[in-house]
Amino acid sequence: MFDPYTLRKMITEHGVTVTLRKKSTGAYNTTTGKVTQTNTDYTVQVYFFNNDPSVGQFSIAAKAERRAVVSDRLSDGSNTPDIDSSDELIFQSNIITVTRSSKITSSTSNMCQLLYLQD
Repeated sequence: MFDPYTLRKMITEHGVTVTLRKKSTGAYNTTTGKVTQTNTDYTVQVYFFNNDPSVGQFSIAAKAERRAVVSDRLSDGSNTPDIDSSDELIFQSNIITVTRSSKITSSTSNMCQLLYLQD
């Protein structure tokens, strides 16, 4: 079984604090013809890696695919919500969109979430 302590320590010591913006779809507004969207912001520790722009689409830095490991706990100590594609990370006024996510677990407890990101 994997020891989650080491992973959590890496995220805490080498990660950064970012805003996780969860997007949820609301009701359809018949007047405007649009579906409302509600954003909920959370503060969480994230460790970014694979920030090499040559990995991205056509080697353009702005289109680089990046990865991140998100702590299983928010900054307030509560559990990090499940992150979905199209949720966003806000870091240094940059908005980074999540394209894929997966949970990393040890036994039955969540340790972190692995994200694929697109600038």
